[in-house]
Amino acid sequence: GDAALFTWLQDTIARGTDYWRAVLGVTILVLVLVFPQGIVGALRGWFEGEGFVEVEAAALSASPGNETHLHAFATAFRTIDGRSAPAYLHTSPEFAMKKLLAAGEKKIFDFARVFRNRERSALHAPEFTMLEFYQAFADFEMIMNLSEEMFRHVALRALGTTEVTYQGKTVDFGKPFRRARFFDLL
Repeated sequence: GDAALFTWLQDTIARGTDYWRAVLGVTILVLVLVFPQGIVGALRGWFEGEGFVEVEAAALSASPGNETHLHAFATAFRTIDGRSAPAYLHTSPEFAMKKLLAAGEKKIFDFARVFRNRERSALHAPEFTMLEFYQAFADFEMIMNLSEEMFRHVALRALGTTEVTYQGKTVDFGKPFRRARFFDLL
């Protein structure tokens, strides 16, 4: 419940993970799981309307990544000459997407199937679809504004209203989002 989510957010901050990315991920996950009808299509349409390009990061990677709290599934593939080469199912499309930004892409998004070993709980699954997006040269305030617009558009487009009720709590995405520093909320 709420205590588990709070503990997860505390762990996220303690690990140094970007807070806003974590909050957006949880919020999008709740929207997609609880209100799946039309959410993905509305998200895709909104991103395309904002000039984002959809990309598809490869799920197979030569490296498991360097985030100590994420554990990749290891596998192997056969090379042309028959040797076995190690490979990993990616835990996030982040590295591949950042390579695209470095190569000159400006606005990208991906509905990526991701795989995380050692994760199984009420809030975690070993395989799931993650939405990740990046905009070059955007600061955190621009991303917060962009995210607010995205939630408002998607709720209205997919649900016909900006008010969403989940577990007895109503959120109105039509109103401006409250802005606060995380540590001021503790």
